[in-house]
Parts: sequence; C-alpha cells; structure tokens
Amino acid sequence: MNVRIAQIRGLQHLTELQLRAEEAKFAELKLREAEIRRLLADLKSERAGRMAAVGQAPDLAFAAGADVRWLRWVDQRRSALNSELAQLLAAQDTMREALRRAFGRDQATKALLEQEEKARAQIRARRANWD
Repeated sequence: MNVRIAQIRGLQHLTELQLRAEEAKFAELKLREAEIRRLLADLKSERAGRMAAVGQAPDLAFAAGADVRWLRWVDQRRSALNSELAQLLAAQDTMREALRRAFGRDQATKALLEQEEKARAQIRARRANWD
C-alpha cells in the first residue's frame, strides 16, 4: 500500500473520530434541552391546574397563603430553567460551528483519500498497459 494513502487513511480516521465526538457532545446538549423543556411544560401544567382548582372548593393551602409562596417558587424555578435553557441554546450554537468544522474536515479527508486512490488506480492501469 502506498505510504501517502496510508497517511491519508490515518488522517481520515482521526477526522471521523473527531466528528463522532462532536456529535456525541451535541446529542448531550439536545437531551438536556429536551429535559429542560419538559420541566418547563410540567411547571406550566401544574400552575395551570392549581389556578383552575382555586375557587372551586374551600382550600386550606390558599387560605393559609401557601399558594402564594408556591406560585413564587414556580416563577423562580421557571426563571432559572429559562436562564439555563438560554445558556444551553447558546452553547448549542457554538457546538454547531464546531460540528460543521469537524464535518467539513471529515468530508475533505474522504475526498482526498478518494482522489488519491483514483490517481493510484490510474497509475496502475497505465503501468499495466505498458507491460
């Protein structure tokens, strides 16, 4: 095997590994985003359910002021989750750029390897025709 092809294959293997690593990091961010969005939806649902229940029947929690504290906690939690979500989305934008670069490098090395293999095949074909 040609030394140059072996070197390009090694490089292509490295770029492929880097691409897979970037994809794994991005997948982790997407999972965390889904989790945060689910938590936000749960908070919204619980808040809406509690608001619908208020006034239907005598409620000791409402009368004791616990609802006000709970609603304050829900709002603070929602704010914290939204802040975390915003940071996560910003991290995803940064990660997308790293993923694009890794993909581009991987594609470039694949193309380079294909080009080199074609060139070697043409050289072999020419040599075979001379013999």
